[in-house]
Parts: sequence; structure tokens; C-alpha cells
Amino acid sequence: ALAQLELESGRCGEASQRLQALLQSHPRRVDIAADYGVALICEGQYHDGVKVLEYQRELPGELALHASNALGFAYAKLQSPQDALRALLEALRRDPSRPELWNNAGVLAALRGANDQARKSFARAVVLGDSETH
Repeated sequence: ALAQLELESGRCGEASQRLQALLQSHPRRVDIAADYGVALICEGQYHDGVKVLEYQRELPGELALHASNALGFAYAKLQSPQDALRALLEALRRDPSRPELWNNAGVLAALRGANDQARKSFARAVVLGDSETH
């Protein structure tokens, strides 16, 4: 819980260190591993975060959506728009009711200059109830 608070408050380095220690003590906890990947990305260690999250993306359920969303962001930061789009579209195929995924797909489309696609994605996010960027 403390690592989550650190992430939410932008203390990415502290969260990363805490989650790494937790992961060493509990190597089978995929929820900790997913949060560790997000913390690495938050810290700007995109390549390392991608390595952790690519594995998480293959798991069923909520963790895979969380990992795919974070991967979309990381790949965008790594100037790999095709991989970013692949991660977000995979998450949307699994659960198209997630407004944060539509919002982030809109951001990615806008960055690629696909303004019509961006507007559609943003509109879908609004309809589903997301009013903030994740």
C-alpha cells in the first residue's frame, strides 16, 4: 500500500525500490511485479519497465489490462508507436469498457497525427466516464 501511495504522489524511485524489495521476497506475486514495472516506467526506466510488463501482459484478467496500458505509454516514450498501439488495442479487445484505455488510445492517435481516430477515442472515453488522463 505504501508503494502505491508513493507511485500516486510521483515518488517513483522510492516506489520502485520498495516494490523491488517486495518482489524479491515474494517472487510469485504478479500484482507486485506489475506495479514494479509501472514504477520503473514512472521513473523513466522504460526499457526495464517494458521487460517486466511484457510478461504481465500475457496473464489473464485485470493485471494484463494494467500492464498493457502501461506498456502503451512506455512504448510511446520509446518512440515505438506500433508497439504502443498494439498494447492498447490488445487491452481494448480484452475489455472495451475501460475509459482510460480509450483515452490513452486517443492520446496515441493524436501523437501520430490521426486526429479523426483521436477524436473518436476521446469521445468513447467520455461516454464511458473518463474525464482525466491516465
